[in-house]
Amino acid sequence: KGLMRIGNIDFSPIISIGVELPLENCYSTKCNTTEIYKEIVGHLIEKHNCKKIGFFSANESQSQEAQERFESYKGALNFYNIEYNPDYVLHGNFTRYRAKQIIAEKFKTKEELPFDSIICANDLTASGCVESFSNLGVSIPDELKIIGFDDSFQTAFYEPSISSVNQQIEQQGYKASKLVYEKLQGKEIEKLNEVYLEPVYRQSCGCIKLSSTVGV
Repeated sequence: KGLMRIGNIDFSPIISIGVELPLENCYSTKCNTTEIYKEIVGHLIEKHNCKKIGFFSANESQSQEAQERFESYKGALNFYNIEYNPDYVLHGNFTRYRAKQIIAEKFKTKEELPFDSIICANDLTASGCVESFSNLGVSIPDELKIIGFDDSFQTAFYEPSISSVNQQIEQQGYKASKLVYEKLQGKEIEKLNEVYLEPVYRQSCGCIKLSSTVGV
């Protein structure tokens, strides 16, 4: 009872972490990017007085995560009554190399920079932005605020340290385990179970002084 058949193979109900699978008997835990991007955009506006908020997507990867983060960025702009401007958006593929390549192709001087802040689809992209824009003479965070996503281990040790988003991986795992337990007990469970994420503000957005290591 409750088995799912794919071809000649039967599967028990599946609990997916991080992504919704297009399967009938599948349940998932995943990030709520809608709310965290509202938080980040609001932070840039209210705390740092940013008016031109850019985005470095990973849409070249054609992944569900990349598209969700991009749509959440646009949704956050709409929430704050900011018109979406495609000139403020760059499209990469989650890699540092590609971020640096795109920036080198698009910008030759810092005067060409159209935005005063940029939210990146992940930390590798953000680190590529820090290096490439710094090489153009852009002062981070004074002239450009940068925020990544993933809160990877390295973000705290870059110069400047990179503001990011903690995905609450442990919480996602805990929720998935709980779903497995409840399903085995015969309980009804939700198809989608979202985990709310936490921002981690560091030096690259100006929340910690460049001269300080406190809170990094």
